[in-house]
Amino acid sequence: MNRAPTSDLLDDRKQILWGEHASILSEHNRGNTIQPRKTPPAIDPLKGYNYKQSGAYFVTIVTQNRICLFGDISDGEMILSDTGRSAEVSWVGLSSRFPTVSLDSFVVMPNHIHGIIIVGAQFIAPASVPHNSADTADEGTMNRAPTLGEIVRSYKAVSTRLIRQTANADFAWQRNYYEHVVRSDESLNRIRQHILDNPLRWEIDRENPDASNPEAENLWEKKIKTSPE
Repeated sequence: MNRAPTSDLLDDRKQILWGEHASILSEHNRGNTIQPRKTPPAIDPLKGYNYKQSGAYFVTIVTQNRICLFGDISDGEMILSDTGRSAEVSWVGLSSRFPTVSLDSFVVMPNHIHGIIIVGAQFIAPASVPHNSADTADEGTMNRAPTLGEIVRSYKAVSTRLIRQTANADFAWQRNYYEHVVRSDESLNRIRQHILDNPLRWEIDRENPDASNPEAENLWEKKIKTSPE
């Protein structure tokens, strides 16, 4: 689980993050109108891209209707509920179900999960930044290389079943999910930092139903995107 920094450091980091948000948002607003928040769009796979090939993918999966069931943010730290722990255990179990898949940084938020999935050979070293941890949930294995879509569908199915059995009988995920293909070490490290900072940014998170001034849609991509991506 991500651990919260000291109170002084936390305040400093919040000020920095809010300053970045205000600066980027101001630039974004010049000649652009921020659209109302909406659910993640349906997956639009890159034309001709083989989602079964080795590589890293940044994935975001959100609960149905963005209902906050996984816990609460307290002093910059995510405190998991029973439902959140089930979502976490199911995520960690992916590497047992799919032998060719490994997991990098991830975080369970109140109503969504961010995570980096590495399919095939690990072309980039595992992250050293803190991330959620949990006991592995072994749900069997697949002998062939899975596609990203198969991995996500498996996670949704396994986690939904576990959550409904142990914590919330009516639980459901949104039908779609968001994915971003990681093409460089620099981009990967920035995404890792984005995941690490996510609890600190909850007040301006677009997935936060109570955010009074949410960041612009896909604003985070401006920060992690590097040439030649």
